Amino acid sequence: MRFLAAALLLLAAGRLPCRADVDDGSTYQTVVVKPGDTMWAIANKYLKDPARWDEILKHNRLPTKDPTVALPGMTLRVPVRLIKAELRAAHLVYVINRVLYRSKETASWKSGRLSMELFQGDTIRTLDESKARVKLLDKELLSLEQNSMAVIKPSGRDGDLELKAGSVFAGRARVVTASALVTPRTRDTRYAATVEADLTTRVEVFKGVAGVDAQGSSVEVPAGMSTRVQPGLAPEVPRLIANLPEIEN
Repeated sequence: MRFLAAALLLLAAGRLPCRADVDDGSTYQTVVVKPGDTMWAIANKYLKDPARWDEILKHNRLPTKDPTVALPGMTLRVPVRLIKAELRAAHLVYVINRVLYRSKETASWKSGRLSMELFQGDTIRTLDESKARVKLLDKELLSLEQNSMAVIKPSGRDGDLELKAGSVFAGRARVVTASALVTPRTRDTRYAATVEADLTTRVEVFKGVAGVDAQGSSVEVPAGMSTRVQPGLAPEVPRLIANLPEIEN
């Protein structure tokens, strides 16, 4: 089955190491200072508690400690633990062949780089015979199959990933599509979501239970079952997956 390899690799992968500071064990996210940005403005945009703006000073060499003075163009290192959950970056941790990404602020596609940061609203795309894995700092690995396109933490959508086309293998992350929202119901949930050419969503659950919501209706899909959601319709009654592969614990 086409998702078997991705399933086995993700189950075995576990937590991947992040960049850490040797002083306090913090992991970091980069924040680019834009023209006119002050420390106070950055803190209000990115930090869960803007009053902790002074903690950024501990991890960066800045020309001023005055939070109201505009900073020069530079890149700051900010501890991830301070950043709002919805603004935390994802990372591209695995690439096969050509993988593209598009920043939410541009219309052009660029080649994806291993370990690069992906921010809220950025889009990632796999081409023929290409695959990619994205690690969400507050979730886990997401595996995009070939000819797929997805938006990271879409603004205004109730999901960790918006699947526009193709297929993704996921676990605890919520995946939203044009016709459905898939939410894991158990900690060990492993499922695949696919967006077909007519925007029908197909969900196959390999472990645990996933909830599939559409048009005000919801179905619970247990391991070994699948459902389909056509645009504008409620989820179909779950049915058995043919030739279900065995997934190791």
